[in-house]
Amino acid sequence: MRFAGAFLTLSCAVMLGQSTASVTRELSLIPCDAQNLGEHVVNVLEDAFGTPDYLIDGPAWMWRDCVAIKLSPAGREYAPGVLSSALRRELSAKFHFAGHKDFKAREVLLLKQGAEPIKIQRADGCENGQIHNYFHKTTVVRTALDGFAHMLAFSLRRPVVDETGLSGCFTFDLTWTNDATVPKSVADQLGLELVNGKQPVELLVVDQINQWPPKPDNQ
Repeated sequence: MRFAGAFLTLSCAVMLGQSTASVTRELSLIPCDAQNLGEHVVNVLEDAFGTPDYLIDGPAWMWRDCVAIKLSPAGREYAPGVLSSALRRELSAKFHFAGHKDFKAREVLLLKQGAEPIKIQRADGCENGQIHNYFHKTTVVRTALDGFAHMLAFSLRRPVVDETGLSGCFTFDLTWTNDATVPKSVADQLGLELVNGKQPVELLVVDQINQWPPKPDNQ
């Protein structure tokens, strides 16, 4: 779960034309405290590199320590790409971050056809495909099943790979009670299966990152 940090607003910013150099001067990472609510360090990497936290391979403390994002002047809006560049600069300067992308075998969920016929409606085309997420409900409209798998991955916070072999786009609804009931809901409502597997997936591999501010030796 992410902290209620400022970047939740910043990541949706739409103002264009701001240079990376000026944002570099205006954005900084600062320690969390009662006045400066932030987010886990791994989520700052997620914002900086566009890689979800479940596809980041790094030390466990990144999911525990938090950092706040300070923007001066407050309230200014920027293009998301400019902000991510400024965050990468801050991660390098303060955390001495270095990393690379690589494929590694990981536990995944495989989306497959079940023993029974599928229960989802094939769409006439894929134009204007959409996925709408509500509380314990997803509406899929004219979307390929690999897009649905990506949505499941984001919701369940683990990789989901489409292995249905079904081409084209589909329209359907899915409802569930909690994360533990998603596989049963997928089977009962869609006629598909979610099964455990292991496959190579592309990860952001952390080669180096230091805790910041530095922790005392006994922490």
